[in-house]
Amino acid sequence: MYGEFLGPYKTNEVSATTTDYIRTKMSCLLVLAGLYPPSGKEVWRDDLSWQPVAYSYNPAGKDYLLGDPFFDCPNYRPLYEEHLRSKEAVAFINSRKPLYEFLSLHTGMTMTVPRDPYYLQLVLTSEENIGLKLPGWTKNVWPGNITDAGVDEYYVNLATPKMQRLAGGVFVKKLLDDIENKIRNRQNPMKIYLYSAHEYNLVYQLIFMDVFDMRFPPYGSYIVYEVRRVNKVYGVKIRYEDYSKKDGPRYLKIPHCGVFCPLSKFIKMLQKYVPLLEDVCTS
Repeated sequence: MYGEFLGPYKTNEVSATTTDYIRTKMSCLLVLAGLYPPSGKEVWRDDLSWQPVAYSYNPAGKDYLLGDPFFDCPNYRPLYEEHLRSKEAVAFINSRKPLYEFLSLHTGMTMTVPRDPYYLQLVLTSEENIGLKLPGWTKNVWPGNITDAGVDEYYVNLATPKMQRLAGGVFVKKLLDDIENKIRNRQNPMKIYLYSAHEYNLVYQLIFMDVFDMRFPPYGSYIVYEVRRVNKVYGVKIRYEDYSKKDGPRYLKIPHCGVFCPLSKFIKMLQKYVPLLEDVCTS
């Protein structure tokens, strides 16, 4: 899809970042191997179409860019726990109580907050993907009820403006900075910033752009931000692949912006999620 644009691998044209997990590092290496097969002098074995491509990552527990803020951002967790004590959250959690009790009974785990069915959803998805037969008790609650309850966690994570800025805002700032730097400096050779992370990273972006469809992104899902210049106007086109369609990644139509979102509107839409000076993960 982007082979002609990217061309052969050059160290100053690609930046690859992953989280500090084996699976995301492996995914990153696989994608880089597919994007940059060796050619010419870079071919070092005729029977191996592969060359090493560098990537970087922040250590787990200190990954403010891509990590789960619940574990990687110490100043985020008190905000999360405070929200769970709010009247709004308590009322919402109580509405899920029958499901939580059912899941607690059958899993042997204590299910009391949205993070619990969220993790259960991830486990059941993994079991399905590797061909395991799910327990009989899941028949009437999977995927529907469990998935719905798991999705609640995303909205709990982003319950307040400050939580939004700490959870997904650091990446938003990096995204906007890189786009603006590329446009301002036409001599900047960088062609792609690649991130190998987690489903919540995708969901936060989809929620921020008001295009989340309340479904967990399956393994291998991805978002592509294409920086384009149309009729002398810079903007962004966004592709999303969740494998719900057979014709490949689809362009998203962003509310109040369209498929081609002029840069000024794109920045205005996301600016409120960029962390303020006082929004820090550690103090």
